[in-house]
Amino acid sequence: MIRIKDHAWKLCSLFLLLFIIFQQSASPPTRGAYWPASIVCPESENSAHHFTLKSKLLQYEQIYQETLQQRHEIISKYEDPSTIPFFAAIDGPTYTSTPYSIWDLIPASFNCPHDMQRIGRMGDGGKWVCGITRLPSPSLTSSSKYNNAENCTIYSFGVRDESSFEEEMLKRTGCRIWAYDPAVSSFGPQLSESYIRQNRAYFTRAALAPKTSASQNPPSYSLKDLMDMNSHSHIDILKIDIEFAEFSSLDAFMNDFARKELPVGQILIEIHLFKDRITPKEFLDWWEKLENHGFR
Repeated sequence: MIRIKDHAWKLCSLFLLLFIIFQQSASPPTRGAYWPASIVCPESENSAHHFTLKSKLLQYEQIYQETLQQRHEIISKYEDPSTIPFFAAIDGPTYTSTPYSIWDLIPASFNCPHDMQRIGRMGDGGKWVCGITRLPSPSLTSSSKYNNAENCTIYSFGVRDESSFEEEMLKRTGCRIWAYDPAVSSFGPQLSESYIRQNRAYFTRAALAPKTSASQNPPSYSLKDLMDMNSHSHIDILKIDIEFAEFSSLDAFMNDFARKELPVGQILIEIHLFKDRITPKEFLDWWEKLENHGFR
């Protein structure tokens, strides 16, 4: 769910170019043959206005469901799902019999119904954001009511020395950013220190993990514990680039909100498929668990 200030719309979506995932209220999870797959956008009457937001979402959900069916048709060809390869086509004969890779099973099949813009530098570090023009204006930050307002909240995990994404988000919106990275002690040089002085950008040297371990150096925290520590009930944008730890950390977060809507609007995540650390079946289990929580 992307919550704009008037709370007027809900969104469910999925993209696969440095993944962006959106959320809609989900029904309690149900298990499929091998992975859970439930329809997460509610059924609705046909609208006479074919280009309204509601009609767009219904159309996108239909396209997504068709993609989901195609995914499971491929999965069903394997008697043992654990034998599904990451990259089935490695030469001429295998391409003829299995012309697909793991990415073809999770294509970008749900569009952003608003503006879609890349924020930050080209290449590693920048991310695609849905609906940035619908986020609070930076002019809000000059208001005396800013500190008490229900403002846009961004969490950024994995900073290193590159903060062009955070800089541009702060420049173009009225959001605040909480950033975490165990390998560095501050934002990258791209971020103006004025945002730190304005209490709009906060950095902590810490790692995102399935469980909190505050005593280690640097400390690690679960996402739910960080939200509790920061007194946040909702994250508008969750950006993650943490070198394979995304799987265990988000899995724990989903377990913390089992059978509930995750309190996140959209997730911008870089996926790391290390063959010696995760299997295709484990990845698809994890991916469809996200879908079952209402993400697309």
